[in-house]
Amino acid sequence: MKKICFLIVAVLAMISCGSNKNVASLSSLGGEWEIVKIDGSDVAAAEEKPFIGFNLADTLVYGSTGCNQLTGALNADASTGSIDFSALGSTRRMCADMEAEQQVLSALGRVSSFSVAEDGMLLLLDADKKTVIELKHK
Repeated sequence: MKKICFLIVAVLAMISCGSNKNVASLSSLGGEWEIVKIDGSDVAAAEEKPFIGFNLADTLVYGSTGCNQLTGALNADASTGSIDFSALGSTRRMCADMEAEQQVLSALGRVSSFSVAEDGMLLLLDADKKTVIELKHK
C-alpha cells in the first residue's frame, strides 16, 4: 500500500511540474525575436523592424532598435526568470524618425524578467511582472 501511495504522489508531482507553461529556460530565448508590442501598443514604424537576438553559445544579446544596432552580454538566470539589458551598447546614428528607438530603449530599461507565453510569445516583464515588451520568434 505504501508503494502505491508513493507512486501516486510521484506521478502527481511530475504532472504538476510539467504543467507550468510560463516557466522559461534560457534555451527558449535562442534566436531572433521581433518586437511586436511595447506596453500593449504596436511598435511605431521604423526604418527596420526592431528585434532582439540571443546568441546562447556566446552568451550575447544583439538586435536593432529600428534605427541603431544593439549588442552586449546576455545577463539572464532561468531559475529566477531574471534578465538585465542595462549593459547593452548601441550604435549612435541619427535616423529620420527616432520614435521607435526611444520606445525600445525606454522599455528595455524597465525589463527585469522574462517568460514565454503559451502561444510562444516572449514576454519581457518589469519588476511588478507587468508585460513591457512582447516579441514573436522570427
